[in-house]
Amino acid sequence: SDSLQISWVISGNYQVSVVETSEKGCVGKVRPINVVVNPLPSPRLVNLTNLTICPNDLQKGYFATSATGFDNSTFKWTVSGGIPSTPLTDKFLGVNWSEVGPYSLTLTETTTAGCLKDTVISLIADPSSLVMKNVSLLEADENQVKVEFDMTSQVSNPGEISVWRKEVGAPNSSWSVIKSGIAKNISNYIDEPGSTSTKAYQYKVSGTNVCAKGIESDVHNTILLNVNPLQTSDSTKLNWNAYIGWPDNVKSYSVLRKLDNETNLVDYENGIQASQKPARGYQNASDGFRHCYRIESFDNTGQYSSLSNTVCVTFDNPLGFFNLITPNGDDKNDELAIKNLHLYPENELMIFDRWGRKIFSRKNYSNSDLWSADDQQDGVYFYKFLVPSKNLTYQGWVTVRKD
Repeated sequence: SDSLQISWVISGNYQVSVVETSEKGCVGKVRPINVVVNPLPSPRLVNLTNLTICPNDLQKGYFATSATGFDNSTFKWTVSGGIPSTPLTDKFLGVNWSEVGPYSLTLTETTTAGCLKDTVISLIADPSSLVMKNVSLLEADENQVKVEFDMTSQVSNPGEISVWRKEVGAPNSSWSVIKSGIAKNISNYIDEPGSTSTKAYQYKVSGTNVCAKGIESDVHNTILLNVNPLQTSDSTKLNWNAYIGWPDNVKSYSVLRKLDNETNLVDYENGIQASQKPARGYQNASDGFRHCYRIESFDNTGQYSSLSNTVCVTFDNPLGFFNLITPNGDDKNDELAIKNLHLYPENELMIFDRWGRKIFSRKNYSNSDLWSADDQQDGVYFYKFLVPSKNLTYQGWVTVRKD
């Protein structure tokens, strides 16, 4: 044949011999032809430890090398998802990767014979981060704190999660791990710090990413409520520490309250803005003998809320009797009112004139029907007020003046 097609192997000693035979059968001299085959290069990296990319490990360096026999090759890098910090034609390449991919890296080697090959470098990207979402005392059990968190991009992350805690105001050196080895797909943990009624706590979670670098969430804290009953002024003072940790801060706080034998806490005041001081004062002692309060904070997304501890305080709320009424129709002090009467509904009031004659008697005396001495003259009258359920007896006098 006038032509010959050959598939050469990648390496070896190559030679082709040509023998020509004439039409009369004469065989010519064997003419060897030396063949040079240049195999494709096999570029590779010297160090494979920098093939991982993580948000906290974005500066990387790569060093190219070739197999023996290709020492004079030249190289070219192609980068996507990052900014080279060295020339793309050097054996060494430095890259500042962006925080968000996708990432690609290709190494092209060209031999002295002009043969070239692209090698795609397999990069491993792990954008994992740990996010603390919420911490709150449980509604049903205030001794327990629910810690909610999340690990993003769980597919590539090989690590586990640890939960940390310290008291609010304590030095950073007091952070301690309270739970480790939590699987990366778990999103909450129930803690029992043991003293939620006297201390506020900070929480965070930590782990590692595929780059073997530590990752850590932001810090959130519980709310500790303090309530001070002021007996002399018949008032209640509340103060609490602000909730810190939500990205968009606190939207508002609510004060919850229940009185005496009520079973559930209900909204007492809501819409307290985060810009206001986390404190409240109420002139409300006479609302009941036992007041229980709790704070609830709300984030701006409407997705999360955090409950404080519950604090209950008591007031004496004694009965208070006045020794003068002026039933003259001016709507001022016209009737025999008794301070805190509504808190003692089971009672009996008796009124006597100065000769000891009973002129008025009523059981379950209430603010809806007070004695106004309509059929009596000006003068001094005596009263006796009984509260049988509490074994209380009050006696005194009251002056009636109608002019």
